[in-house]
Amino acid sequence: MRTSGTGSLTDSRAGFSLIELVVTTTIISILSLGLVLGTSGVMERDRRDGAERHARTLEGAVTFARDQALFGRRLHALVPRQDGWNILRLVKGQWQEVRSAISQGEATWIIGGQPVLPLLDTPDKNWTPSIFFLEDGRVTPFEVTIRTREGLIRCATDGWEAFQCLRR
Repeated sequence: MRTSGTGSLTDSRAGFSLIELVVTTTIISILSLGLVLGTSGVMERDRRDGAERHARTLEGAVTFARDQALFGRRLHALVPRQDGWNILRLVKGQWQEVRSAISQGEATWIIGGQPVLPLLDTPDKNWTPSIFFLEDGRVTPFEVTIRTREGLIRCATDGWEAFQCLRR
């Protein structure tokens, strides 16, 4: 080491050694790998939670429609759509939308034991829904299967029991 005229020490060899660069690069690589692996698990969980969130939203909508029909003493209906579903109520002979939701996954609807194709467009005036919520608490028996990468979520009611969703 030499002392410069200003009183500070300077080293004749500036920079990093090869070993220091290799160690630093290895540490950064390990940290990056951990970040990538940790993030992929979060993204997979979000995808799975999306289908489960869809099932919980449908459960909530069915409970809402059943409660509104029972306590409000007014006929309600659920309409499967290709992009989700609508909750309707009958007011003076006309169906009015109360709630709607967009689907998070591929859903197969079975009403009264028969597969049903969801609606593509708004129905005409003579149309009648196929899932009803009656004033006495009864519901048209139906089931919905939501397809996910991890398996199926099946939601169903027999008409009297609560609508429940279970992972298969």
